[in-house]
Amino acid sequence: MRCSLWVLALTTIACASHAAPPSTVLPPASATRLAAGARAQPHFGGVDYTFTLDAGITHIATRACLHGAAPPALVAGDADSARYMSGARLLTPTGSRALAVKNGVIDLRAAPNDACLAYEVDMVAATNGDRWWLGARSGPSVIASIVLFLWRPHVAAGELHGTARFVLPQDMQLSVAWPKEGDSYLLDPSAFQFDGHVVFGRFDALQVQAPSALLEVAVLQGMPAQTRPWIVSWLQAASSAVGAQIGRFPVPHAQIIIVPVFRPGMHFGFGDTGRSGGVSIAFFMPADVSEQALRDDWVAVHEFCHLTLPYVDRNDAWLSEGMATYLQEVARARAGLISAQAAWQSIYDGSQYGREAIDTLAAETRNMPVLHNYKRVYWGGAILMLSADVELRRRTQGKVSLFDVLAQLSAEPKEILRYYRAVDLLARMDAIAGVPVFSETAARYLNAPKFPDLDELYPALGLVPEGAGLRVLAQAPLAWARDAIMARGPVATSVALAGGG
Repeated sequence: MRCSLWVLALTTIACASHAAPPSTVLPPASATRLAAGARAQPHFGGVDYTFTLDAGITHIATRACLHGAAPPALVAGDADSARYMSGARLLTPTGSRALAVKNGVIDLRAAPNDACLAYEVDMVAATNGDRWWLGARSGPSVIASIVLFLWRPHVAAGELHGTARFVLPQDMQLSVAWPKEGDSYLLDPSAFQFDGHVVFGRFDALQVQAPSALLEVAVLQGMPAQTRPWIVSWLQAASSAVGAQIGRFPVPHAQIIIVPVFRPGMHFGFGDTGRSGGVSIAFFMPADVSEQALRDDWVAVHEFCHLTLPYVDRNDAWLSEGMATYLQEVARARAGLISAQAAWQSIYDGSQYGREAIDTLAAETRNMPVLHNYKRVYWGGAILMLSADVELRRRTQGKVSLFDVLAQLSAEPKEILRYYRAVDLLARMDAIAGVPVFSETAARYLNAPKFPDLDELYPALGLVPEGAGLRVLAQAPLAWARDAIMARGPVATSVALAGGG
């Protein structure tokens, strides 16, 4: 793996505290990239892909066979991936003919029913360019984004389905989150709507048992052999910390990828969660990581906490990232991985980044890709989630907590493979809770001139800044809520909530 690639990534993202590269969600049918006459195809019957790789992983040769009426186009997962595709052609009984490609769109309007087409993806260019999130090499392996090679039919989201087969050289391994049936992988709408990860090459395959779940782990070459048991213990501890709070791990199965990063003195790294047809999480880890560093790590808990929510629009990342940032502290304290005092201190320290804000939390979130203001957005959202959790406990006299709501929200595993805007997800959470605390808290803070802070809430919880630390008061109006939030042990989720089935 090329060091410069990951130095760039870690400088621009990981150093921004709790910031991970955003997952890609595709807009419904990418309608803006086609003529106004583009239409859903009621007789489109799906697509079967065959991806063929060579031993050097220099190209992915793709054959896509359509069933029924051809869609008007195949579209790229995003603009960055489009530059690495070439050779789009319609396969005919006598050979092939070139297909027009423009702005990430393969024009199929003249294609017949049951057509097959082909295209190639240049993996050398994709893994050696400056789009590190699309693909990178690690020894004999490549980790790649799903959107790099899965061009999708331009049809209504509900009609997106198909299968995928991989033709690999002997001894080449594959790791992907898609469910397998026979020698094919099944593609549901989420496989096309969201991004995810795939690994080709040679790696160590491990299985880690999480609460009511199985983690399929691919450790790419470059991680020393002695790290294997440390990685297993680290994943078990993180998954148990999250699973204990909602009664189970949020999903029954997840693909985990450990990517070594060669940067001496690097503390940890970052994670990236994908949802293309299933859960995949890539962790970018120092190759010289120590056992103690893994014990102290928060990244795994943070990424696992993302799985308690469905996919949230990136313009509303204050909700998804704020939730994961708040829960990473609470879950670790409740599991005994850190002390309650340390968790409250981290939340307080994180809140100080909001003092650098130049705009509202909503505006800071929208501008995050440009301003790289990850700390402000993540911790601003975390304060909002803490405020909502405390208010929920207050209004229900401690009978219902945020974890109770999340337990019910994630009861259906496929729920995390759905797309939400924050306003709709907050309304759903309100319905589950039986009180509109989530929408009301967001309305109070999201567009307020003053960035979310703890100036009022911490004193009410009996948490008083004192020097570089916090003093915990035994007597305070909401001391009972403070103690309940960080109490050791699993959360009781037996309360019959308003939004129950």
